[in-house]
Amino acid sequence: FIVAFAFLVSAGVYAQNTVSGKVTSVEAGDGLPGVNVLLKGTNQGTVTDIEGNYSISVESDGILVFSSIGYITQEIPVNSRSAINLQLEADVRNLSEVVVVGYGTQNKRDVTGAISTVKAEELSNFKAAPSLDQALQGQATGVQVSSTSGVPGAPTRVLIRGTNSISSGTEPLWIIDGMILSGQGGGEQGGLGRNSATVGQNPLASINPNDIESVEVLKDASATAIYGSRGANGVIIVTTKSGKGGKGTTDLSVNYGITNPVRGPEEIGFVDGSTWLSLVDEARANRGLPEFDPNALLNDARDPTAVLDRSQIANTNWFDEALRQGSFMDINLSTSNATEKTNYYLSGNYREDRSILEGGRLRRYSTRANVDFYPAKNFSVGSRIALSYTENQRAPNGGGPGGNSNIARGGYNMANSGALPIFPVFHPTIRDPEGNPILFDPLSGRNLRATINRDNYINDLETYRAIGGLNLDYKIPFVEGLSVRSELSFDFQHASSIEWGNTVIREGSKYAFDNGTTFRRLNYNLYGTWNRDFGNIHNINLVAGAESTEQQTRRRNTEAQELFGEAQDLGSPGDVQRVSNGLGGEQYFRGFFGRFNYKLMDRYILGFSFRRDASSIFLPGNRWNNFLAASTGWIISDESFMENITPIEFLKLRGSFGQTGNSAINPLGTETGYTGW
Repeated sequence: FIVAFAFLVSAGVYAQNTVSGKVTSVEAGDGLPGVNVLLKGTNQGTVTDIEGNYSISVESDGILVFSSIGYITQEIPVNSRSAINLQLEADVRNLSEVVVVGYGTQNKRDVTGAISTVKAEELSNFKAAPSLDQALQGQATGVQVSSTSGVPGAPTRVLIRGTNSISSGTEPLWIIDGMILSGQGGGEQGGLGRNSATVGQNPLASINPNDIESVEVLKDASATAIYGSRGANGVIIVTTKSGKGGKGTTDLSVNYGITNPVRGPEEIGFVDGSTWLSLVDEARANRGLPEFDPNALLNDARDPTAVLDRSQIANTNWFDEALRQGSFMDINLSTSNATEKTNYYLSGNYREDRSILEGGRLRRYSTRANVDFYPAKNFSVGSRIALSYTENQRAPNGGGPGGNSNIARGGYNMANSGALPIFPVFHPTIRDPEGNPILFDPLSGRNLRATINRDNYINDLETYRAIGGLNLDYKIPFVEGLSVRSELSFDFQHASSIEWGNTVIREGSKYAFDNGTTFRRLNYNLYGTWNRDFGNIHNINLVAGAESTEQQTRRRNTEAQELFGEAQDLGSPGDVQRVSNGLGGEQYFRGFFGRFNYKLMDRYILGFSFRRDASSIFLPGNRWNNFLAASTGWIISDESFMENITPIEFLKLRGSFGQTGNSAINPLGTETGYTGW
């Protein structure tokens, strides 16, 4: 066994050096647009402009990684330089690689659709990324990745070639080892559990990025039409690792890093209490108004003791209450091996992300087992299963009390607005019976010391997830090039959230909201592949099959007040405000698909695909539809007239046409009903 151990510490400190330059190609010398320029070991980076120019702020002793699809990646030490110009060489060797396409594989040189491939080595450059989708940032052309929030586990928005719809969903279709995971028609990608005054959790945060072997991004209609009503926003196909031939390996990696706000309150320009008061007084004087009275904001009748004289104003930096230095730790252990009859990949992972928001933390425990058996000639059986548990302590980020909960949930957003620097943390005159100062105005949501304290308020989410599948592959011995494959996969996840607040931040009594969500998806497909060469002139590849998907969600909610005891839970409440439970989100997909690829003399390529698709999301009259695609390619560099043009090693002209659909719509858009909670 080979044991590899790596320990990384990456500090989120401010830049010390600005590096600029131009990236050109070795072959033509022209500037290369869209080249990824990344600081190694971080997710800090940029891309070159249309002329190949770039500029990036990095540490003087950092290492820049230059990468672009079709070119050999280079790592260049900064060495305190301010200018680095670089030439990238075309990576012709990658053209013989096999890429994953819809229901099969193709040689990279034969692909006529728009497909980008991201390997495990490229994903491993982003140790700080807590989820797979965030690790894709800057790795593939035409793919835009943006986080909805900076807190750990927050949902991430992924767009392929921009926004494809105004009123429907815009997220791509995610497929991991044949299992459909995206929110196409399901909506679960928007976040799990109840997200009152906090940020939802990305379901992809439960997947260990260290288990990924490769990611294929299908971008144009000719590549995605075979997925029919779910292909309009692009398709991302994820393949996890498996055992490889040779001796077994065991790998252990430990990574630790710290995070700080890139642009903190001091850089933004927030002022202290006395400066704020003088500016407000000056503005009021310009309008002929008297000096500012703090009680004009405090008099909300919630806390009669929240009275503040001008002589009692404070210089409180509420950002010190809301922010802290964050950190992450990732521990991954894996082992793999392959023999004549069996190959396997086993892994275990622990990751903890400590948010820069005070009180926020995400923990993930996950394990994976990928096993393939070859019990007989021409027959193989494979299984993929991943289990995970996440524990998300979500910091409040709301405002003043309201609604049934009537809880003050002030957080970082309140520090930016309502929590003024003139307000003190503790009351200037009032003490408790033991003589200790009491919190000032805790019921308003403006005192972040009160709302962020987990003794007073929690909003926690636990998720349990199982993703797995079984596949059977049989090569028909009496028909050359013909094989049949069957895949059955599942995705089960349960999310349990609890929101709880005590009387420090809520009038009257304690409050709790208990939510449970169970999601289930089953996917089955069966397809045959016939691949045959006729001499060295013709090659035909045929794929035909059928697929079925079903999913449903069950939710249980209980909201109550007048809680008994000290436990931060619902318990046995004295006043149950609302109870709701039931089955929802029940949806079905059916599809029949086929693909025909023809190659003449290894350089003239034709491709056609077809899908007859149905979705229960649409009304019966619009439930079925057809999706067609056609593409062609010409490998010009293989022509005889190109033999003496040495600067060009590989040149291909391709064109395509396709039809795709978008099922990520509101399934109840034609119904009239009550507004939910």
